[in-house]
Amino acid sequence: MDSDHIGGLVNVLKNIEVEYVVLNIPSNWDKWLEKRDYFRKLSEKTIYFGKFADNLSITEELLNVIENKRIALIPLFEGEDISHNEDFLLRVLSPTFERLEAAWADEVLERAVAEEILETAKASPTTPRNDASIILELIYKNKPYALFTSDASAGVIKEAIGNTSYEFLKIPHHGSKFGLDEELIKQIRPKTAYLSVGDNPYGHPATEVLEMLKNVGAKVYCSNRTKYCKRDCKYNGFGNLCHRKDKDPRPNWKPVDSKKCLYNL
Repeated sequence: MDSDHIGGLVNVLKNIEVEYVVLNIPSNWDKWLEKRDYFRKLSEKTIYFGKFADNLSITEELLNVIENKRIALIPLFEGEDISHNEDFLLRVLSPTFERLEAAWADEVLERAVAEEILETAKASPTTPRNDASIILELIYKNKPYALFTSDASAGVIKEAIGNTSYEFLKIPHHGSKFGLDEELIKQIRPKTAYLSVGDNPYGHPATEVLEMLKNVGAKVYCSNRTKYCKRDCKYNGFGNLCHRKDKDPRPNWKPVDSKKCLYNL
């Protein structure tokens, strides 16, 4: 329920008629919302709590629009299938209901109020909330074809997909170095990978993630030009490949004829 994932949905739902929205809301959501002003006050100490308060506000606004327009709110958990036609099937690989509830449990709220959760966030490569993201696989003609990972970490993705490989990968968590590792990338071996990213203070996407994807032959597409990324064609077969502006392009990322570049989807 982070603002970078659902922030734009409010205007979409206000202006477009939809039948249902998929969103997993923890059962103790109201308790978290009650602490929003407290988290806002804590933002004077660190931006982390201010961002968290913003996430709560945007989620509340989204839920109000859903209720006012009488849109069906549908949760998705591991093991559920969404069938479009006989050729396309969306399968939910994660989270379980238990994982979602654990990520937002009352004791987690108590630690957040006590400011202990901030130190945990600093020490951990991911968060339980990220690992409670919805992971989907698209099955095309009875064969796993695409993997959509949200903000899940590499460990949770490995647990969810087993030994499956996919032709298309939605790169997790805006290219965070904690979303993929070499073992997982070699297993998935995507032919195409898509990266959704905007301006951010975290250094997303991580150069090492892009390099590992390049090494397995994946064609990588970037959604946006950011202060961390360039969308220049730097390597044969890698149109719009991001690299950090504050780092020199790798020696083997040679400019090629623009006609040979891949363009944004």
